[in-house]
Amino acid sequence: MKNRDEISSTAKLLEIIRDKGVYEKSPGREPTAPPNKKRFTTLFSDFLLSKKTNTVGVVISENNLTMVMTHRTSGHQPKLVNFKRTPLKAGFSRENKQFPTFLKSEITDFCGDTENVDIWSSILSEKVETRYIKIPKVPSAQIANAVFWTIKKQTPFVDREVIFDYSIVGEVNESGGIKYEIIALTAPRQEVDKLSSLFAGIGFPLSGISIVPFALQNLFKEKWLETEDEDVCTLYIGKDWSRIDIFSNNNLILTRDIKTGMESMVEAIRQGVSKKFQGEETGQDLEIEDLSGHGEDLQVSTDKAWKLLTCFIKDPADPKSDMAKLHLETEDVFQFIVPVLERLIKQVERTHQHYQLNFHDKRINTIYITGEVSSQERIVGFISEQLDVAKVESMNPFPLQASVQENLRPPTEAAEQDCYTPAAGLSLSYNDLTPNFIYTYEHKETQAKISNINRLIFACFIAGVILCASIYFWQGYNLYQKSEEVARLQNRMNQFDLYADKKLIMQMVNKKERKNQTMKEYAVNYLGIAVISELSLLTPENIRLLSIHADLIGNELEESKDNNKKKILLIEGVIIAAATDHEAMLKRYLLKLKNSPIFVTTGITNKSVETYKGAMVLRFNAKIELV
Repeated sequence: MKNRDEISSTAKLLEIIRDKGVYEKSPGREPTAPPNKKRFTTLFSDFLLSKKTNTVGVVISENNLTMVMTHRTSGHQPKLVNFKRTPLKAGFSRENKQFPTFLKSEITDFCGDTENVDIWSSILSEKVETRYIKIPKVPSAQIANAVFWTIKKQTPFVDREVIFDYSIVGEVNESGGIKYEIIALTAPRQEVDKLSSLFAGIGFPLSGISIVPFALQNLFKEKWLETEDEDVCTLYIGKDWSRIDIFSNNNLILTRDIKTGMESMVEAIRQGVSKKFQGEETGQDLEIEDLSGHGEDLQVSTDKAWKLLTCFIKDPADPKSDMAKLHLETEDVFQFIVPVLERLIKQVERTHQHYQLNFHDKRINTIYITGEVSSQERIVGFISEQLDVAKVESMNPFPLQASVQENLRPPTEAAEQDCYTPAAGLSLSYNDLTPNFIYTYEHKETQAKISNINRLIFACFIAGVILCASIYFWQGYNLYQKSEEVARLQNRMNQFDLYADKKLIMQMVNKKERKNQTMKEYAVNYLGIAVISELSLLTPENIRLLSIHADLIGNELEESKDNNKKKILLIEGVIIAAATDHEAMLKRYLLKLKNSPIFVTTGITNKSVETYKGAMVLRFNAKIELV
């Protein structure tokens, strides 16, 4: 992270989006499924998925291939399972044709059963642009768009050439509003594809690719490195560059690359040795073939200076070392590199000041040193003295024995421990914890949508199961009640001493038929009275019936075209009312008759407007079929 970036207001954010237009995903930024995600997207994938429990961090450096394996327990706690470091011969790099075969052999030997293993590796952090920004709190669907255009406006890049990702660190109340703290990343797509292809080509597709600063973040977040301070700094001193990382609440906030490294120390040693022997007598045998010449022409080669630095770091007391051959003391070599260390310390101080001014106004009191020089106590002590920091020490990536598999003994030497730091951090990675360049925010959003749909389907399925189970138990309960009722009636029936035979049944049937016949006779005898009574009840005052003719036997009033004998009632009447109400009143009257249980159908055979007793009336004839 080269600079601190921040959106000061919502207006600025909106301005950025308006300037760039609506964000559209380019073909180079389409999300693709991670190579090693053998996950099934069935109905119950989120619930029944058996996730891998072992993670291996693989780091390919210039000199070593280091691997660390951890196992996630049922409580999601990581436990160290195995570790291995294989030195690489000079010039044997990833570009060598034999390297994939060598890598496959090493991983196979180390992992064994790879079906239950996630493999993570890293690319150089100096090739990744890492920025800390703040954006106004916007809906979750707009966060990616806001971050993307903010980063692209400040550090332009070509979409197809980089992989963009971000992670939310937290929320902060600033300038009277809530803002998101964001870590945004852009990594060269070519580097990610190259590393991914290397592992896929040997049959071990990667689950994740990240950078070392996030591997260190894993060590803090997983409590493999216990620290009481809220703000912690790590200083990596590499071959040709160094890196300063600052973490707050276990989150990476600031990372900065500087050019000062071990090569600067080598150059300082080369010049220091040359000056030390300028003007001295050369008659003594210094037993060093690269030191030649006299006076101002006396020079030491870069290779020999590297050997002197390596000796100073690892074993300065070796009597057969190049330091001993040149009669150099440990203090001599240390004094040669002091100017380089001072330049490095100044960069650390400036970075700390920048962090205090722009991020967290609090002094950093804990610094971890990583890299080959971290094992040199003289260098670590000097940095501690110059920075006036309470705690400066080399980083030990191995946890307490309680978090280590039984019978496994982590290395105790600082130099050996440091070699495993990046790999140990990577072995603690998983997608919800560690930024992953082959499983970015786009993949997470897609997976989240799938998971939400699956959860919804699963919830509907569970609801259906519960409903069906409820209906089943309810019907079972009803069946139980019916069975109890049948048993109760059976017991009651058993109390009666009833003997039934054919003769008795026939007597009961005949008795029922005689009763029905009597009821029919009553109905025929009193049908006329019922008809007159029903007409009286249903005929309103403004309708007067002039005549009533009834055929209660059938077919007397009209000829029947079939053998069905119908009972017919013919009525004649007048409606005394306003002329405009005649039709409506007639319809209502006929509807009331039709709704009677005695009358089946009604119909008008004739109607006319006439004068009746000096008033205009509607005269009508109606035909009604009886039951």
